[in-house]
Amino acid sequence: MPCSVVSLSCSSGMPVLSNLCCGLLCKFGGSVVIFYEDRNFQGHHYECSSECSDLTKYFQRCNSIRVENGNWILYENPNHRGHQYYLRRGEYPDFNQWMGFNDSIRSCRIIPQNRTPLTERYPPYIL
Repeated sequence: MPCSVVSLSCSSGMPVLSNLCCGLLCKFGGSVVIFYEDRNFQGHHYECSSECSDLTKYFQRCNSIRVENGNWILYENPNHRGHQYYLRRGEYPDFNQWMGFNDSIRSCRIIPQNRTPLTERYPPYIL
């Protein structure tokens, strides 16, 4: 599945999603992560809403991240290799905030959210 990347910003410089994208995210609960090339959410930014095995074509470095929705595993190298970082919804103004070794994020995956109730996944054990 190719990476879905959106790069928009409003006059304040804050990232925004298109109306269509916002509608889909609200309807289907989509996950979004925004990668920023500079610290404190500055510089070029890229919004990704799906798994991507090679982010190098979208940015050269990643110094801050905003996870709008979902849980993500980020990888230091392309093809989901190298150091892994688990990020949940929140703001990470520099790579030290996600315990990164450097500013290299080259691939990402969404962690699927299982919406099945625990009682259906793990029925009671009867002796």
